[in-house]
Amino acid sequence: MKNNPGTSGVLFFKRLIVKRIANRTIFFVTLGIASKHLS
Repeated sequence: MKNNPGTSGVLFFKRLIVKRIANRTIFFVTLGIASKHLS
């Protein structure tokens, strides 16, 4: 099976999206905890 740049690009893109979603989730969770502590 050849390792063509197309599949590696898709893998990289998927990893980028996963990282972005994870960062956003962490941000919202932190925001929620902070607002709970403030109120």
